[in-house]
Amino acid sequence: MSLIRFNPAFDLLRAEKDINRLFNELANRSATRESNSVWSPLTDVIEEKDQFLLHLDLPGVKLDDIKIHVQDGKLTVSGERKLETETKGKNYHRIERSFGSYFRSFELPKNINLDSIQAEHNNGQLTITLPKAEEAKPKEITIKVK
Repeated sequence: MSLIRFNPAFDLLRAEKDINRLFNELANRSATRESNSVWSPLTDVIEEKDQFLLHLDLPGVKLDDIKIHVQDGKLTVSGERKLETETKGKNYHRIERSFGSYFRSFELPKNINLDSIQAEHNNGQLTITLPKAEEAKPKEITIKVK
């Protein structure tokens, strides 16, 4: 039989960490719309020389059901995809597409020109163009000798 030393301080610290983690998770869950969303659109993020491109798959989502919002360095795309209600004479064996509210959020880099963001919806794909801002180019200073 091995001897196990009891350390009450260790147990208290572990309990404190667990409680803090629990409260942080609860606070973050209630504060975001993401917890209320049913699904998240699949997204490709592409970086080019002068811009970022976001391609979000939103098949079956009407343009009126897409909301794009930029605030505090965060871009959010949200909305709702509605299930067709008319089912006369149809017997569904399986429904695999997600319906209901959706939400996706992206942290934006500092070098984005927020005034030039564009969005385009085409054949169920939303493309958001995030142009990069002109960075301050290093300036060379000549030294004059007197």
